[in-house]
Amino acid sequence: MKKKIQIVLSDESWSALESLTNEANEGFVNGTINYSDVVNELIATGKIDIRGLQAKHTNIRKSLGLMASQKEIDIESAIKD
Repeated sequence: MKKKIQIVLSDESWSALESLTNEANEGFVNGTINYSDVVNELIATGKIDIRGLQAKHTNIRKSLGLMASQKEIDIESAIKD
């Protein structure tokens, strides 16, 4: 079953997607490859660094608030970490 979603790409991601799609279509005369085809292939075959992704999207305020709410934590060492 096919599902449709709408995503927002950063300028860097959009540029990479365009480049990959253009490369895939270059000299390919037996059909066409669209953005969805490239994204599906990347998702199906690619590996993702979950820890790196989480680090990029960590909310510092929320993290500090969670640490501060724990009774047995040394805030000074947590901030350094």
